[in-house]
Amino acid sequence: MQETVVKVLDVFESKYHTFIAMEYMPGGSLMTRLFEAEGRCLDEGSVRVIAYQLILGLEYLHFKKIFHRDINPANVLMVGDHDTRVKLADFGVSTVVSGSNQMAVTKCGTRRFKAPEVRLKNDTAYTSKIDIWSLGATIYLW
Repeated sequence: MQETVVKVLDVFESKYHTFIAMEYMPGGSLMTRLFEAEGRCLDEGSVRVIAYQLILGLEYLHFKKIFHRDINPANVLMVGDHDTRVKLADFGVSTVVSGSNQMAVTKCGTRRFKAPEVRLKNDTAYTSKIDIWSLGATIYLW
């Protein structure tokens, strides 16, 4: 679902930088929320609600043939301070695949959350399943 992906409002460039204006997400990142919890895990109900939204977001991206390639708690933004609504963000290493095989080979993403096929040293191609692996690693952290 498109409602689970952060909206880009504008993009502009200077000589040395590219700036992306996106919708305001006052709740910060899931990573910040986890640090503020000081070692306590999120309750099971919250994890279920958040995971469901992220699955819907990935379903939408994969339907559009987009691999996020960097699912981790820092790239999950909270809609509000005391809210369980989330949106996927940071598409800096994402890719759009084409053709019938819909595979990619570039090695990228946050090390701790990478799927095994992305971590391999050779040029092994991978599918959108790498995002599901990263989501699982992210949920495990909660």
